[in-house]
Amino acid sequence: MKKTINYTLLLAWSLVLLTACSTVKTTDGTSVRKRSTRFLTKKMTEQSRGDYEWFAGRAKMKFQDMQQNQSVRTTVRVRKDSAIWASFSLLGIEGARVLITPDSIKMINRLDKSYFVGDFKYIERTFQVPLDFQSLQDMIIGNPLYFTEYGTSWASDVVNDYYRIFGVSTFEAAYFLNTSSFQLEKMTFEDKAQNRKIDMRLEEYKKLDDKSSFSYFRDIYINSKTTGNAQLQIDYSKIEFDVPKSLPFNIPAKYKKME
Repeated sequence: MKKTINYTLLLAWSLVLLTACSTVKTTDGTSVRKRSTRFLTKKMTEQSRGDYEWFAGRAKMKFQDMQQNQSVRTTVRVRKDSAIWASFSLLGIEGARVLITPDSIKMINRLDKSYFVGDFKYIERTFQVPLDFQSLQDMIIGNPLYFTEYGTSWASDVVNDYYRIFGVSTFEAAYFLNTSSFQLEKMTFEDKAQNRKIDMRLEEYKKLDDKSSFSYFRDIYINSKTTGNAQLQIDYSKIEFDVPKSLPFNIPAKYKKME
């Protein structure tokens, strides 16, 4: 993707502004101290959760696009960098179960007694969203998506009451941090060549026992010229870290394979 801004120069300029201890006005008239890009990226990565082995959560998920509007109860379990397991239920009855590894996606559909075996290329073709195991894992945990601290020239500014970190990695990316807590509250990603955009908001942060914070509510918008608009909401009711869980997955012999 072609760069339209020299992010290296903007990074250097932000460092100059920091040494001058300048401030900017937010929309409510309060002053916010300008921070260097290095400082903001450090704050964001420090709050990213990487020191866990297991994650488990229960959530209500709502998906809406041009053709459907569905809400399900979800139990999700993550063994870091190895497997993502999820069960989807409606009215207390399991309708589907998935097991995802870095190189495979397996799904059981109990409603029509079928199963699917594929990979992440299927998700990208279906939803027009570049997604791999690491990105899906980060989305579940609430870490910055597609963020690489090295190899990309990031810049920063203050916009709409947020600190914004922006640059080009997989595509044009922007991360919006709370100006007081430096918590990540919004991410946007735009692929102009493919005419698609993702907007993800992280809300309802709560303190955990280890004093870290976790976003219990996620609101994800996907806009693609090919598939139209879609929205996914994840509302966690319970989460826990580092409690080993089972990942049961067995395809019944009588189930038919989905093509």
